[in-house]
Amino acid sequence: GFKPKDIKVECCLERKDNRHKSISSWTSSEINSKVSLQDTDGEEQVSLFLREGDTSELDCDFRVESPKIQSHDDKTFSITCKIDAILDMYKHDGATLSVTVYHMALPYPATESVVLSVVGAPPRLSKILAPHRVVHQEFCMLTCPISCFKPRPLSIRWFKKKHEGEEEKCVAVVSMCEQITPEAVKEPGYIPSISNAAELEDKSYSVTAMLLFIPTVLEHQNSLFITEVFHEATETREREETQLQVSAMPILDPIDSYPNSPKAEESVTLSCRIHSFYPREIEILWCKDDILMSERPENAESMADQAGLYHLISKITFVPSRMDLGKTICCQIKHESSVDPKCVEWNMATLMVSPRISEITSDSPLLEQGKTVTLTCQIEEYYPEVCAVRWQKERGAVKKENPTLNAETGLYSSQTTMTFTPTMDDHGTDIVVEVLHYATMVQPVQKTFQLFLKGVPIVSDIMFDPEVAGYRKPLTLACAVSGFYPENITANWCRDNMKITDGVTTTDAEKDSRGLFSLSSSLTLVPTALDYNKIIYFDVNHPSLQQPIIKQARIHLVAMHPVVSDIEMIPLCVEANKLQTLRIHITDFAPGGIQVRWLKSQQPFNTEVATTEPQIGENGLCFAESVIKFTPKQKDQNVVITCRVIHLATSHVTEKSCILTLQGVSTTVPKQNSETDEFQQSVQEDSGSVQKDGEMGAVQIQCVTSNPKSGEKVTLKCKFPDCDLNETELKWYKDIYPIHNAKVEKKTYKDGFVLYVTFQTDREDRECSIRCEITTDRGGQETEVCYVLKLT
Repeated sequence: GFKPKDIKVECCLERKDNRHKSISSWTSSEINSKVSLQDTDGEEQVSLFLREGDTSELDCDFRVESPKIQSHDDKTFSITCKIDAILDMYKHDGATLSVTVYHMALPYPATESVVLSVVGAPPRLSKILAPHRVVHQEFCMLTCPISCFKPRPLSIRWFKKKHEGEEEKCVAVVSMCEQITPEAVKEPGYIPSISNAAELEDKSYSVTAMLLFIPTVLEHQNSLFITEVFHEATETREREETQLQVSAMPILDPIDSYPNSPKAEESVTLSCRIHSFYPREIEILWCKDDILMSERPENAESMADQAGLYHLISKITFVPSRMDLGKTICCQIKHESSVDPKCVEWNMATLMVSPRISEITSDSPLLEQGKTVTLTCQIEEYYPEVCAVRWQKERGAVKKENPTLNAETGLYSSQTTMTFTPTMDDHGTDIVVEVLHYATMVQPVQKTFQLFLKGVPIVSDIMFDPEVAGYRKPLTLACAVSGFYPENITANWCRDNMKITDGVTTTDAEKDSRGLFSLSSSLTLVPTALDYNKIIYFDVNHPSLQQPIIKQARIHLVAMHPVVSDIEMIPLCVEANKLQTLRIHITDFAPGGIQVRWLKSQQPFNTEVATTEPQIGENGLCFAESVIKFTPKQKDQNVVITCRVIHLATSHVTEKSCILTLQGVSTTVPKQNSETDEFQQSVQEDSGSVQKDGEMGAVQIQCVTSNPKSGEKVTLKCKFPDCDLNETELKWYKDIYPIHNAKVEKKTYKDGFVLYVTFQTDREDRECSIRCEITTDRGGQETEVCYVLKLT
């Protein structure tokens, strides 16, 4: 609303330090011109000119837009002026911005002013950024973006808190506008830094705070890292934090194998040590040529070391095949510390493969005397190639081909041959080739070729039916003769250099498609004890033979120890000074070799003994009898007569005893204490207990175990009257063998001592001969007492 149009407007800024600066000045004649440095007076209009004597730089924080004047219907004018300013807190806070208008209608210039109030912008902190995987002992950079703050001065502190409840520890300090100095590192191993400040459109700034260090599981796992930012201008303090999860990447040692040089078709164990990983959870896979192995691995329990890292050993046991040569075994692990699985490989390039050795073959189906023949043995699929071959009793030219390699399997093969001209001496002999593969064998493998000449008889081994012979059970021996020419041939069975004719069946010779003849012969017999371990011979004679072919077989029968009867007294009533006969029957034993001894009071009986030769009974076993005749005297009252039968083949000893009770002769029993009376009453009634008379008094053995059984412990009691325990040496025997590991308990009484002997019987025991040898220091007297122990 002013007129006339001419007007002048001037903008000025006065700081708190009384510095006065002109921002812009213009008149109405320049209203429609663009206010810029290119205008005639543009430098005066867009720049702040210092007053006279002020040499500061130009203030370029203010920009004046080109003013425009408008006219109204009432012939008045109005003008609008817009000033854009970028205010600095330190330069412009508290400054006065004034606009002065000069117009002819005004008696003096009109001024309007405003005091500027400029404040800073506090920083904004984003979340602390950490690597996706923080790996043990690998560089780690934590970054914290800081933005939208002004003015610039800013200080940053990094803190670490290891456990809940622990105080925060400052590890690094850094500030804008300052160089990083050693003092900025509060803890060794932490390097702080800050990026260059980036100025935004609103003249605010943004920076990135960084902390570089090498984390470890023990020090940094689950640790809390805190970024604290202090903005001096706004006196604000902002914090951000993040928790660190540290993982350690597993390290795989090379795979070990046991044995060091594995062999095909034999068990091999592979092991791999996996260590220095965290956390504990880990997945282990064993693969063969990228295919998961079917065998189940054996993984030890993970254990932690002093650094907090885990370690374990994984094993797998498998049997490689010969086709596995050159294949790769891989131990693969999956762990959260790594995106991709890690693995270590073990190649079976050195797998030892033993050869497959064929049977020896001939280039001719029928070998003839005087005609060259070649025998061949194939040695296939082995590794490594070193292989030794030897023909036993080389008869001609031996050749071994160089090994050939199969490119697909990596295995070698070769063959060996022997070319020679057979003679009659070669018929029926074994030709043997030995193959030794040093890498896989300790002993060579032998292959045998039985050489038979055309027209010369081939005689099989003797076969038994049934395979196990038994007494009085029919047994058939059979033998086959084949491949002979001409037809005339003799075949005989022999025993003890005598031809056997009974039970022999021989078929007629039959001609085969080759023009050769064959027959079979059998011998059927019923074995008895006389056939025990006998050798049966089968003789074959033919015009083509220089000497007969003889096959032999032994008849294996079980040795049977004899059954011995009780001693028979003839007559039953024994009288002094009258002839007495004692007889015993020995039956059911095989073979027939036995020894019979008669004893009187355990001393050899000085009388004639008549023992018959063993004969064969109806059951096929031997039987015999032994007889003695003598005239007893009165002093023989209560004397013990013993018959001892020893079977030579089984070393079995059987004893039978009886007590002579003479008619009309009184028995004098020495006075004994109560313990002795009790002992005498316990003498067994079945003549199993034997009494020995002598200077020591009557010595008797009795069984105190009721109903003794085979295979169980048995206790025997033996009383030694008139004996001094310290002057008596005792030796106990069961049959002919000493009793070992027996428990012996001794009890002394007035006139002697009592012995209790406990020992373990065998399950096979049914009737045992117990013998105690007694030696006294008193005159060096030696005697023995026997007892027949019957078991159920």
